[in-house]
Amino acid sequence: MSFFVQLGLPGDLKPEARDSLAEIVTRLASRFSFEGLEDWSVDVKNSRVLGAEAEFQDLSRAGAKKPEMRVYFAERAHAATFARILADAFADLKVSGARRLAPKDWMKLWRRHYKTQTLREGKSRLHIVPAWKKRPQGGASVRITPGQAFGTGTHPTTQLCLRLLMRHGATAKRVLDFGAGTGVLLIAASKLSGAGGLAVESDAVALAQCRKNAKLNRASGLRFALKLKSGKFDLVFANVLAPVLLEHRDSLVKALKPGALIFLSGILGKEANAFLKKFKTRELALVERLDQGDWSAIALRRLE
Repeated sequence: MSFFVQLGLPGDLKPEARDSLAEIVTRLASRFSFEGLEDWSVDVKNSRVLGAEAEFQDLSRAGAKKPEMRVYFAERAHAATFARILADAFADLKVSGARRLAPKDWMKLWRRHYKTQTLREGKSRLHIVPAWKKRPQGGASVRITPGQAFGTGTHPTTQLCLRLLMRHGATAKRVLDFGAGTGVLLIAASKLSGAGGLAVESDAVALAQCRKNAKLNRASGLRFALKLKSGKFDLVFANVLAPVLLEHRDSLVKALKPGALIFLSGILGKEANAFLKKFKTRELALVERLDQGDWSAIALRRLE
């Protein structure tokens, strides 16, 4: 038996704000017996598509958005606790109590729509492959099983980081992935340059999935931690929401070797200039900004 909490959303909520809310909700729910997030009301071949699947394909034109989200749990008590926390944190959301629903095999439903994504930069190709599909010929491949972690390589925030990696960071040998999720960024660096490094993820469930994906890809020389500790790196990925980037700015900059790169993502394009003014210090030089849809990513280099 499953239980769900329904979130009534403000009618004027913009798409980028809805995306951010979905990530926050998923991260919070993952601390409980989380089973899935349902966001979009879209029919694809007679099956309902869940919110997480928007990371694999653009569903914005395939159907209408529902005015609410649903968050599913295995245990009623967890659903009830989640509902109370969310109602206290977001006064403008209409949060229901825990409601009962028949069990669903979320992974079986998600797999119907997962597909391989290929990124191209010049002559280089990088394939992000669902673990149950065959690897394409040519280029590097990263196999991913998402589980309940964010980061399958196809959301714009993740794709932007991967493109910056292919453009500027393919020779890095020691890499930090801050807010690692599935570990796709660190594993991609390992595939492209044989990099080792550290995956930092505060969600223990996501960190466990990150370990599994590293093993799946036979990526060696990687370590995993719930918190960022001391260490110096040639390249730092930080694909989290902009307020989290600002909160951890000093620690992230401190982790950079002289001449090292940091790729910042999870930044709304319309806020990128203001964000950069707050984040950038005298010891950081702008390398490049990339945009995709509503999102931006920024590459900075620590001066020698």
